[in-house]
Formats: sequence, C-alpha cells, structure tokens
Amino acid sequence: VSVVPIAMFRGAPDPELATAFMEFVLGDAGQGLWAFKVGAPGGPQRSALRRLAARKDFYTPENLRHMSDADEMPYEKAKAFTYHPEWTGSAFSTLRFLIRVICVDAHHEQRAAWREIFGNDLPKRATEVFHNLDAVHYDLALGEINSVVRSRDKVAETRLARDLGGVFRRNYELAARLARKGE
Repeated sequence: VSVVPIAMFRGAPDPELATAFMEFVLGDAGQGLWAFKVGAPGGPQRSALRRLAARKDFYTPENLRHMSDADEMPYEKAKAFTYHPEWTGSAFSTLRFLIRVICVDAHHEQRAAWREIFGNDLPKRATEVFHNLDAVHYDLALGEINSVVRSRDKVAETRLARDLGGVFRRNYELAARLARKGE
C-alpha cells in the first residue's frame, strides 16, 4: 500500500536539478499539484494528475477538501495491511528483476502498445494481451525465476532476461496490432 514514490537514480546526469525537483514535488506546492482538483487553490489549472500525496502530514482536513481522491486515505488503508515476510521476503530481487524486464527493458514496446490500446478505446482482447503475466505467474516467479536470480549466475540471468523480455515485447507488439484492428 503506497503512494507514488519519488527518487533519484544513481548516476543521474544532473543531481542538483533532480534534488531540486524532488524538493519541489515533496513541498506543499508540488503535493498540491499532484493531489488537488483542477482549479483548487494550489491545484493544477488544466487537468488533475490524480496522484496521492506522498507526505502523510499533507492529509489535513483543509487539504482533503481540495483533493481529487480525498476518500483514498492511503495511510489509513495501510494500517490494515499486514506484511508477511515469509511470503515474499525472498523474492525482492526477483521482483526488481521482473519489473526491469517487463517495464523498463520493454518500455518502448509497452508504451507503443498502450498508446494503440488507449487510442482505440481499450479493445478487450488487446487489453488482455497487454496485461498477460502468464510467463511470470506467482509459482514461476517464486520458483524457477527466483532460483536463477538468487543463483547470482549472471549468464543465466541474462538469458532469462532476454527470453522473458522477448515474451513481453511480443505480447506488447501483439496487443498493439490487436488494438489497431479494434480487437
């Protein structure tokens, strides 16, 4: 249970600019732009970003009146969440690996597919293909994939990344083709 995170990548080309941006986003003005309705004092002028404020102290009665999604209350909802480290603790490296393979490495294809899907009114089959995670379902992720990632065998990990990356690139390309046909 979380709000939109913000961080600076290691090796950022302009760390001073990145730091200034993060300071702005995490300040009252930035949090207002992220969370407030269009036209609210301190809110966006044209379209709401509909991002939950990251700062817990920003959820005041006054600010809640202006928020696009004031009922969400992420910090209240988080109180009901119980983390069980025995369920996923050993999979953190695998989750990082999968996010990189599915979202970062295949970002160009993913983005192109989403544009086609969104631009064609979210066709059902294209959307299903776009969201298909069969290649990395829970048992595979915590089984075979986790074993490769935890082995620290970089050759095996690179092969797995190439193979899984190919699966997701093909899915995204298929989703884009289906969307163009309205399927």
